[in-house]
Amino acid sequence: MLALALILCVKPSFADVVETKSGARIVGKVVAIDGGTVSVDTNFAGTIAVKQSEVTSITTDAPVAVRLASGTASMAGFRPRMAPSRSPAPMAR
Repeated sequence: MLALALILCVKPSFADVVETKSGARIVGKVVAIDGGTVSVDTNFAGTIAVKQSEVTSITTDAPVAVRLASGTASMAGFRPRMAPSRSPAPMAR
């Protein structure tokens, strides 16, 4: 019972996911996106550098600081895109 309680209370420390054009999914912590490279700290291979042009999606577990080329800074979270919702067909009268 105690083991189950411990398992339920443990939050994984690596919950960001970077997906690439080749279909690879890299699970770790996104530590930087700079100079055309996405750096992901993993528990299995240290820090991995991925060409930004090869990345198709990034999902993070927490907001990240973002600075645009224009100098604008903001906090943002990267989440999977939701499928567009369909409006229900108008009802006939």
